Amino acid sequence: MLISNKEFLQIFDNVENEHPNLYHDISKEGFVKQLNKVADKVETMDKPKLTFELCRLFALFKDGHTRIYEIDEQSFTYKLMAVQDKIYIAGIKKNYNLC
Repeated sequence: MLISNKEFLQIFDNVENEHPNLYHDISKEGFVKQLNKVADKVETMDKPKLTFELCRLFALFKDGHTRIYEIDEQSFTYKLMAVQDKIYIAGIKKNYNLC
């Protein structure tokens, strides 16, 4: 399981709490209906399907500032280290070329 149903729903609770006008192009009820359809199946989804559904749900907001990016460790030229609730830059990757 990549993500639990509870964690999945928390993503959208966080977005709703932070966004000043999230439902300007879709009603909250309409969005929640779509969200619940996905949430019911989220624990059985593989990464490509989960990514697709997250992107599809974010697209319903029709807001260019509210989107999802898939970032993996290969995207960074530096090493990150998590200590308690903070992220620190721990160094530059050896194979990073400045030129």
